[in-house]
Amino acid sequence: MHILFENVEKVIKIQEPKVLALKRLNIIRLIDLLLYIPSEAKRKNIFPDLSKLKHGQDVIISAKIQEVLYPNKRSSPIRISVKNSTGAITLVFFKLHDYQKRYFRIGNEILFQGKVEFFDFHPQISHPELIFDKNLVAEYEPKYPLTYAITNSQIRSLIIKAMDYIKNIDEWIPKDIIDQHNLPSFYNAVKTLHYLNNQPYNLALKRLKFDEA
Repeated sequence: MHILFENVEKVIKIQEPKVLALKRLNIIRLIDLLLYIPSEAKRKNIFPDLSKLKHGQDVIISAKIQEVLYPNKRSSPIRISVKNSTGAITLVFFKLHDYQKRYFRIGNEILFQGKVEFFDFHPQISHPELIFDKNLVAEYEPKYPLTYAITNSQIRSLIIKAMDYIKNIDEWIPKDIIDQHNLPSFYNAVKTLHYLNNQPYNLALKRLKFDEA
């Protein structure tokens, strides 16, 4: 059987709850995952100057943890101060699970994303999302239809892993047709579909429609 039509969990190591979540999204085979179209894409400001942040910006930041303040009252948030060469920002959490606390130790370098707010003229992000896979850092973040037990970042990470299996895949559309219609390869079309390169989106969709024909 062609790898595109293998079940996802046979190609990529995935825990059972995630396999069930993918099935709820009708993602069974590798090709279902690769062609899972995002519903929208959100533009991110990557590694901005922290001294020039604006309210409402969606950002991706790399910074080192300077201080972790746990409140005396349950109703008050946990405040984590982080800093890099351009400035400082505070991360705000109303709850941290034990498994999360190990990431938020003084001196740890973390990569995270979220929306900037200002409190007492100081920038902060409430409940930022940690990024563990640097391949997920991109100017545009696709947003996928979701179900319980799987996150947007997890789907995106699985798609990026799936891309490794089709890098050298043989083309099934004749070269003269690809050249005639100025079509990208299947691999590049899928990359564009998930905002992993800067090729024209309409050409990617045109190529994938050829595959349906």
